[in-house]
Amino acid sequence: MKGVIGILMKVLFEIIVFIIIIMLIIYSINAFALLSNLEDKKYISLVSFIESNIKESGSKVWEDTVTYNPFVYTLYFNFTDGRIYLYKCDVVEQKMVFYNITQDTMIKDLENSNCYPIYVSREVLDDKVTVRIEGGSLMELENKRSLYVSLYNLKYSEETTIVNYGGTESTIVTVYGANIKDISTSFTISQRSIIKDTSSYLFGLGDKIWKGAIVSSDCSMYSGYVRCMLDYKYLINQGFLFPVKLTVIVNYDGERSEVVLKAK
Repeated sequence: MKGVIGILMKVLFEIIVFIIIIMLIIYSINAFALLSNLEDKKYISLVSFIESNIKESGSKVWEDTVTYNPFVYTLYFNFTDGRIYLYKCDVVEQKMVFYNITQDTMIKDLENSNCYPIYVSREVLDDKVTVRIEGGSLMELENKRSLYVSLYNLKYSEETTIVNYGGTESTIVTVYGANIKDISTSFTISQRSIIKDTSSYLFGLGDKIWKGAIVSSDCSMYSGYVRCMLDYKYLINQGFLFPVKLTVIVNYDGERSEVVLKAK
């Protein structure tokens, strides 16, 4: 009899443990969904702020911040229809797709990837609106040291070199991939810009990035374009990507509007 009771108690214990595990999984999924939803709302609030103040006289400051995450969120300034599109991307394996639109310019792929608009503004953009995305000096609170973050964009290139191993033998080595094109403290998006989405610009640590640095060699041909996959962990570990906080300033002088997305 004691043996039967022992078995029943063991089975009951296993059932309770199984139920607890299921509840924890459900709680984790719900918590993740809630966190994602909060971040969505913050980005929507950011775009709504720009939309509401872009033609309002004076200088307006958004009193909140968002973490700049180009892998998930994109602000696309479509000067053709005058609207700001907030895209969200369902990132697969923490990777982001870039492709070349000119011989020396690459942009994030919003059309042929898991990206979709979650908010679209009214028609607020015209030829008198400019958008500036800024880096600069940041204070890292935990280590109490100053960090300098710069912005950069990408290009695709192939470099072939001949390596000699003594004698007459030589090997042709081709290095290819998405690499850093330009580095700056700020980039401007306007009606005339080739790049019109924020996530095609990446923030990197000033002492870790340089022109020509390869950020991805995972590249292939796709429908006549070169497509390169950027890996989140690799970029973070190399200092090619830094998760800055962004705030927004909108200036309008009665004629021209300037939107500043500033790292802080």
